[in-house]
Amino acid sequence: MHIAMNMLALAQLGTLMEKLVGSFPMLWIYGVSLLGSGLSVVAFSGNQITVGASGAIYGLFGGMLAIGFRLGSRGRPLVASTLPILIVNLVLTYAIPNISISGHIGGLICGFLATLTLNIDRRSFTARPSA
Repeated sequence: MHIAMNMLALAQLGTLMEKLVGSFPMLWIYGVSLLGSGLSVVAFSGNQITVGASGAIYGLFGGMLAIGFRLGSRGRPLVASTLPILIVNLVLTYAIPNISISGHIGGLICGFLATLTLNIDRRSFTARPSA
């Protein structure tokens, strides 16, 4: 069930992120989030066994927030639509046993930061890697 929900979230969120920033920047955000999530688990959760891609998906949520903040007033709808879903997922992360809190939070932070490395074009809602 966990992996199925991850794949559904990735299909929805990943498709939107790819439309907003393009294929390579989306892969950058996802990859950095995946790596950051894994490193966060190792650093903060010891020998916890994890499965799935939820840390990287949380990174896409972080990326959505970063894009929204970067776009200023134009990005408010993106932030407003992302925050409620993220909050529900964070509540579930803390409420359900055996969910990797450090993996989710690590992915969220790394996705936010990875997105900030992109050059967000405010006019066309596109992103390019910073030079």
